[in-house]
Amino acid sequence: MEEENINWDALVNYISGQSSLEEEEMIREWIAMDSKHEEFVVFLKRLWESSAEEKRSWDVDSAWSRFNKEYDLTMGQETSVTESHGRKKDMTFRLIKGSKKRNWISWAAVAASIAIIFVAVFSLDLPIGEEQVASTETTPAYREVVTKNGQRTYLNLSDGSSVILNAGSKLTLPQTFPDTGPRELNLSGEAWFEVEHDPERPFIVYSDDAMTTVLGTKFQVRSYPDDEHVEVVVSEGKVALQDRKKSDDLGATITRNQVGTYFGDGSTSVSRVQDLSPFLGWKDGNLVFEQKPLSQVFRRLERWYDINIQTVPTQPELLKRELTASFTETQPLDEVLETIALTMNIDYHKAEGDSAYLFNDN
Repeated sequence: MEEENINWDALVNYISGQSSLEEEEMIREWIAMDSKHEEFVVFLKRLWESSAEEKRSWDVDSAWSRFNKEYDLTMGQETSVTESHGRKKDMTFRLIKGSKKRNWISWAAVAASIAIIFVAVFSLDLPIGEEQVASTETTPAYREVVTKNGQRTYLNLSDGSSVILNAGSKLTLPQTFPDTGPRELNLSGEAWFEVEHDPERPFIVYSDDAMTTVLGTKFQVRSYPDDEHVEVVVSEGKVALQDRKKSDDLGATITRNQVGTYFGDGSTSVSRVQDLSPFLGWKDGNLVFEQKPLSQVFRRLERWYDINIQTVPTQPELLKRELTASFTETQPLDEVLETIALTMNIDYHKAEGDSAYLFNDN
């Protein structure tokens, strides 16, 4: 990937921890091409990872000053209009080329860095908890990361932990975790977590009424709105799964190769499995089904491919049939649907509407 052809949107997503797996691979390849690329990315990350308190105090001049100190560029300011209370207004900059030793940075790169700075400074805050409102400057800044159907997103968190957010999911988390106390996030959907060990700051994922607490481990939480329960899968380490309203109840302890389930009545169960691929395959681009009813298979396909699957209303028993199969993200959608139809001895055809498919019994 040539320097002048770098995807600056992908670079911004990479710096802010919101890049897809494809974008991350693209940027990593670009970084490996030249040590100057890595130097530039490291500088942008330092800007992004500055504390919320530092970001609130920045203005146009100070932000540019920090950048210019590293890259010896100058700026002629045409317009600089900002508004307090976390709101954002348009800004226009006239950029003037500086030192030749830094001329490898295109103006698109400078624009990207400025965009990162001001997205961080003036973005609207969103707190964890459905009824809380960020109304004072002492309230931590939160962000909401949403993946649409057909998308996955890779996130680098401020504590060094990482997350892969599956399709049709939403994660609410602080821009920067506090130095003391728990590291808390809200999840709706499905996500894989690799958590940095810190016994003084437990890592807590809230999903529906369930609460998953860890110190350092690799695990997955699944809690889509249409799921009947919350599911936690652990591949390394140990987590606790409990009712978030009953903090005195330790709930269930889940260890390696175990699946924990939280039910709507507050109860939990734990089971051991030999193969985690049906639960975790998605993060590596694979869909693995092991005796799953077609009702669940179709929901996963809808999120994975951003399609709509319908069945004949007079054939409700069709959705109870169980499928065992595996697919990769490189397989075309038609090939996947055809394989399911042949395996289950059913028919399907393109229905009316965009990306809609109708399945029916033979």
